[in-house]
Amino acid sequence: EITYGLGYDTDTKFRAKAQYKNENFLGNLKQLVVGAKANSEGYELYNNFYNPYFIDDDISFSNDIAYSNKNYKSYSEKKIEERLTFSKKFWEIEHNAGVLLEHSTIKSDLDLYKSGSYLLNSLFYEAIFDKRDDILNPKNGYFLSFYIENGTKLILSEIDYIKIKTEFRYIKTVDRFTSSFKTTFGTINKDLPIFKHFFAGGDYSNRGYSLDEVGEKDSNNKPYGGLSMIDSSLEFEYAINKDLGIVTFFDSTMLSLKENKFNDKFYNSYGFGARYYTPIGPLRVDFGFPINDGGFVFHIGIGQVF
Repeated sequence: EITYGLGYDTDTKFRAKAQYKNENFLGNLKQLVVGAKANSEGYELYNNFYNPYFIDDDISFSNDIAYSNKNYKSYSEKKIEERLTFSKKFWEIEHNAGVLLEHSTIKSDLDLYKSGSYLLNSLFYEAIFDKRDDILNPKNGYFLSFYIENGTKLILSEIDYIKIKTEFRYIKTVDRFTSSFKTTFGTINKDLPIFKHFFAGGDYSNRGYSLDEVGEKDSNNKPYGGLSMIDSSLEFEYAINKDLGIVTFFDSTMLSLKENKFNDKFYNSYGFGARYYTPIGPLRVDFGFPINDGGFVFHIGIGQVF
C-alpha cells in the first residue's frame, strides 16, 4: 500500500505525508512501514516493523526508528529515536512495555537551558483502557491511559529521571446534546533538557492559546513549558443534524517549572466552535478567548480531541 496525504491545521500549518506499507512482510501478517512527513515545524523520516505473533498469539513486537529535524517555539532539535515495544492485551487493557533510545542535538533559544547533545535511554510502560463507542467519532464512553518513562544509566542514559503522564476522557450523549471532558496530569522528577518538558496550548489542548504558548515565557516570549502539568477541557455540543454540530467549551491548564507541584497558576480560556463530521473524524473550527490575557485564537483542524 502506498499512501500520499496533504493537510492543514492552525497549529502546524500545511503538512504532507508519503508512506509505503506492506501488511504481510516476510509472511504471517508481519508489517513493514516506511514513510516521511513534513509540516511547518520540520520533517521526520520513520520506519516501523510489527510482528503480531512475536511470542505465539500472546505478545506482539514493534520496532520504530525515526529521524526528525524540527523547529519548535523555544528550541530546535535533531533527533534519532528507536522504540522497542512488547504488547499484550488482557483484562481489556492494552499493556505496552519496552525500551526507548533517544539521541537529540538541541539548539536552545532560552538563556536558562543550554544547547547541546543528549543521550537519554529509558524503560517505559503504558496501559490503555478504551471504552469509547467509536475511535474516530465517539459519542459515549471513556478512555484512560497511564505512561511512565524511567531514564536510567543502567542502559547508558546520561541522566536518571522519571516522567509520568496519565489521561482521562469521558463522553456522554443524550438526545442531541454531547458532553465531553478530558484531563491530563504529567510530572517529571527533575529539571531535564527543554525538549523533555511538558508543553500546552493549541487545538488539542488549551484553545485560548496557540500551540505551546501556555505558561511562563522569557523576555523574548519563548515558552519554558513545565515539569508539572494539569491540562483539562470541558465541552458541550448540540447536534444540528447528523453531520453538523455547534460547541461551547472551557479549557484550563496549569504548568509549573517545579516538579510535583500542582497548585501553581492556572491559565483559563473559553470559546465556541463548530464540528462537521466526516468518515475520518470531525472537521473542527474553534474560537478561544483567554480569560486573563485578552484577544482570541482561531483554530481549525481535523480529528477527535475527546
